[in-house]
Amino acid sequence: MVWVHGGTNTTGAGSFYDPTPLVAAGGVIVVTLNYRLGALGFLAHPALMAESGTTGNYGLADQQMALHWVRENIVSFGGDAGDITLFGESSGGMNVLNQLISPAAAGLFQKVIVESGSFQLSTQNLQASEKQGLQFGRILGCTDQTAACLRSKTTDEVLTRQGNPVGRFVSYALATVDGNILPASQSTAFPEGRFHRVPILFGNNGQEGRLFVSPTLTAAEYPGTLAGYAKAANRPTPGVLLAYPLKDYATPADGAAAAYGDANFDCTDRRLERWFSRFVPTFEYEFNDDADGTAPLGPTHGTELKYLFGVTYMGPILDGAPATLPPSSRALSLAMRQYWTAFAQHGIPNHRGIPIWRPAASGNIQMLTAPRPQASSGASFDLKHKCGYWN
Repeated sequence: MVWVHGGTNTTGAGSFYDPTPLVAAGGVIVVTLNYRLGALGFLAHPALMAESGTTGNYGLADQQMALHWVRENIVSFGGDAGDITLFGESSGGMNVLNQLISPAAAGLFQKVIVESGSFQLSTQNLQASEKQGLQFGRILGCTDQTAACLRSKTTDEVLTRQGNPVGRFVSYALATVDGNILPASQSTAFPEGRFHRVPILFGNNGQEGRLFVSPTLTAAEYPGTLAGYAKAANRPTPGVLLAYPLKDYATPADGAAAAYGDANFDCTDRRLERWFSRFVPTFEYEFNDDADGTAPLGPTHGTELKYLFGVTYMGPILDGAPATLPPSSRALSLAMRQYWTAFAQHGIPNHRGIPIWRPAASGNIQMLTAPRPQASSGASFDLKHKCGYWN
């Protein structure tokens, strides 16, 4: 199992994740990797394109190089070079989805697991990414826009001026349809079946949006905030307040968090399910455990990680490990690790002693709740997350 960490393709490291709990539960080998981040990994620029015929996806290329290393060397660690599961969370999950499309990744993995990775189904085109790169060149003082000038800048100069995807200015996209490493956007390639045909396990967390919405959001700000989410998703703005009336929520932040999570994770996952199930074995989940009330934001973005790994350096909301969870959540953690590792071994997540996980094509979504997971339906999921509006 090869892990691609998240962090908006800007921060993070493979060393933040101790895979010992997965290894102990499932008898697998887990490899964590690092890849170039920020502008170093995802800047697109015409001068760089002219050199190599690709630009904007250096981080994806790094992940592919790591997979080549695993395929060439894992036998020395007792592994099977022909049985590799690529898995990741957040931007790492998005990267895994893009590897499914990349021709250069063909044959490098046989199964994939995607955790909360469906937030960018429409990938930026080369023209838009290169426009950002040219702007960044000017910021760096490279008025001639040459590759030599860009490379003459120090790492600190690049990192301090590159911006961040959650800020107002950023010099790079999270990926770019460059026609080489990434030939098409997810929303184009997946419905047409233009991806590597491997079994897929994927899902989201029940309250993804809580991590992304300010708890101080006011009632006056609520309509404009939701209208922004609707506009970004190309949905009619009047309908969003009908779907999420403020009176239905304890605070404006609760309503906005529900809308943000539904728009960017829950209902985009439902689109993936429709696309994937037509072509490959597909298993879908929703993680919905609040660690017996001890998780400050509930089952928000990233909180499933401590059920699979020992997580460090990610902050108090995400840090932890299976052994630090309350007893009922430890039982769920073990079941999740058994599901993940069984899928890695067999392409089907079922394991003796835990509830059966049926394929998504049967209408099932596996609800990962403590102490034992249970089957649910896509129809009830769509109703709960307002997917009739978002999709």
